[in-house]
Amino acid sequence: MSVWRATDDVVLSIPKDNPLECEAYRRLVAALPCIQCGVEDQSQCAHGPAMGRGIKADDRNTFPLCCTRIGIPGCHYRYDQYMLGRC
Repeated sequence: MSVWRATDDVVLSIPKDNPLECEAYRRLVAALPCIQCGVEDQSQCAHGPAMGRGIKADDRNTFPLCCTRIGIPGCHYRYDQYMLGRC
């Protein structure tokens, strides 16, 4: 699949990268402590910012952020809501 971009009345086809998707790798990332607050055993595999709507994220661009717990908005939620700086 290609993305089209017009430049000076010329249309160029730019091939999309094939994103890596690996459940085992995501589980390994989730097993790490949260990189924001350091809490252990509560992490989820978070993806970096997407480059556009509907574009699949590459699992190589992931990092561990903690999930929401009772009374505590997790770092993953805060990251997704732009309440944290982008990692």
